[in-house]
Amino acid sequence: MKRLIDALLILTALSVAGCFKNREAPRRLVICTTLEAAVAQRDGVGELDLHGQTFDTFPPEIATFSKLERLILRDARIATGFDPIAGARSLRMLDLSGMHLAEIPAPVFALSGLEHLYFSGNTATNLTGDFAHLQSLTYLNLDRTPLEALPESIGALVRLRWLRLNKTRLASLPESVGRLIALERLYVSNALLSEVPSAVSTLTRLEDLSLSGNPISAFPDWIATLPRLRNLDLNDTRIAALPANLQSMKALRTLSLSRCPVPAAEKVRIREALPACHVIF
Repeated sequence: MKRLIDALLILTALSVAGCFKNREAPRRLVICTTLEAAVAQRDGVGELDLHGQTFDTFPPEIATFSKLERLILRDARIATGFDPIAGARSLRMLDLSGMHLAEIPAPVFALSGLEHLYFSGNTATNLTGDFAHLQSLTYLNLDRTPLEALPESIGALVRLRWLRLNKTRLASLPESVGRLIALERLYVSNALLSEVPSAVSTLTRLEDLSLSGNPISAFPDWIATLPRLRNLDLNDTRIAALPANLQSMKALRTLSLSRCPVPAAEKVRIREALPACHVIF
């Protein structure tokens, strides 16, 4: 007990002396779930959650919330008029999922400080906006949207670390994806890819790659040269064999090949080549 008391006294003394002066308590955002409540706290609201709500036009008041960092409009219905969102310059996260949108609203591309953009579950087949204006973006979710192509401008997202393209209609990825120099996680499961996109070969920071559920039958040798790849999901593909240089994948920790036509001898070779990797057949 004496030792515990002494330790507490020392910690108290250090705190008083200023040794912990740079350790601040986590900042908590003021959260509102109605537009009326947000208007009442106009100068303090940090997160506004309007998911599932209906508006005739985009609420112009949102552009006046100077500290608003997170705006959630998931499953909301807004008939017209997204222009005011361009004034929400403090936004860091925007969720437009499930809004039946045929395009990312053009004013969104004016949000140069945006870091996280959710656009899953919409109706867009092509994206025409210029992603070069979203230089702060680190996370982009386009899951469950019937996209048939990505714009070349997506390669301008040099800070992007996480890209989700699951359950789309993408049969290929643009070569500009190879310029996503910060990308760590790429998920393109249950799409229409017939081959591993060559653009992936230059993504040297990639750690997670999911291509499950695509009609891919061949796997390129260069995949073994990705130095940081840790998790590789190839479930439900047509891949029957992996590259001869498989042992070069020193960082790989999880390899999933469930429901793939891999013969018994190849399974043995894969396990022997990757002794430190958890292989799932």
